[in-house]
Amino acid sequence: MTKNQIKIYRMNDQDWWATTGDKDDAIREYAQECIGVVDVSEALDDGDICPNDVEELTPDELQHAVYLWTWNANDSGKIENISFKEALERMIADEAFVFPLLFASTEE
Repeated sequence: MTKNQIKIYRMNDQDWWATTGDKDDAIREYAQECIGVVDVSEALDDGDICPNDVEELTPDELQHAVYLWTWNANDSGKIENISFKEALERMIADEAFVFPLLFASTEE
């Protein structure tokens, strides 16, 4: 898998989703994984997802958005500020990350 195959979508003001699919795939996957609904129309009807607000990040946004990368316990839980682009590259290189996935969130 390469970084060109994975797209990052801003789902709302707090969550970003990584997928190899298109916008509709991102909405469906996010609804199922993060909201917990099987039928996407439930998330749309409840206002959990607004399709008009879902946007793929541009290369410029990937380069300038800040990702707080937390290293594992072996590295003393060190936190590093990196770009979304670099975070995506690290995730692709680390086979522990399986896409699609919740790429980033402002919520814990």
